Amino acid sequence: MVLKASSDPSKLLAQLADIKRSTVYTITNHNADTALDCDSTSDGELADVIGSIIIDLQAAGIIKGTVA
Repeated sequence: MVLKASSDPSKLLAQLADIKRSTVYTITNHNADTALDCDSTSDGELADVIGSIIIDLQAAGIIKGTVA
């Protein structure tokens, strides 16, 4: 989807709502992790934190998705 420039904020919000409804995020092999050591971390730990954020956004109804 391409966002179209508009001076009307409600049109932009409607376009963003379409993106929310059309994009589905699927999380697999997730281990709940909400802590991240920014000085020393692994790819897996970073992926788990991002997965936790996505799951929280799904629970809040901000984005669609599934946890497999």
